Amino acid sequence: MRAPFFILLALCLFALALSAPQHGGSNGEERLSDVLHNAASDTIDTLKTSERPWTDLLERHGGSLRGFLGGGLMGYVAGKLVMFVSMGVLKAALISGVGLVAAVFLGWLPPDLIDKAIGGIWSQRSTGEALARRTFDFNNDGKVDHHDLRDAAKALERALMNTHLPVSL
Repeated sequence: MRAPFFILLALCLFALALSAPQHGGSNGEERLSDVLHNAASDTIDTLKTSERPWTDLLERHGGSLRGFLGGGLMGYVAGKLVMFVSMGVLKAALISGVGLVAAVFLGWLPPDLIDKAIGGIWSQRSTGEALARRTFDFNNDGKVDHHDLRDAAKALERALMNTHLPVSL
């Protein structure tokens, strides 16, 4: 019974963090860790000092909490939709693959045609790998590594903090 309460409290604190922008960091940028820390401090102070803490928190941060929960609901629906579509694509690919194998074994398709198709797939694979490297190499050093992941995380954090979008979207 206590675990869902703490999970709900953590989600509420995160929603409060999105509603209380704070500035910090070395160049005056808004940092998510500072926002979370200040929102948690504000919430704890309100809970300790207020006679009506829940009412005060809802009055102050109710709009952002509703936006956060609405974003969570939209994220859940979008996730279910993606899962439904991806399962359909997976089933279609499996059935097509089984049909292709059966057609080759039964002699309906010549093996030369399959070899030509596989050669085209391999050439597209190398093109796709090059595109992925160009896309995910954020610091343009020619390698995709943990530095690129750190730079991507910083860019995402900056985008979230500047646009004030619900993180659950």
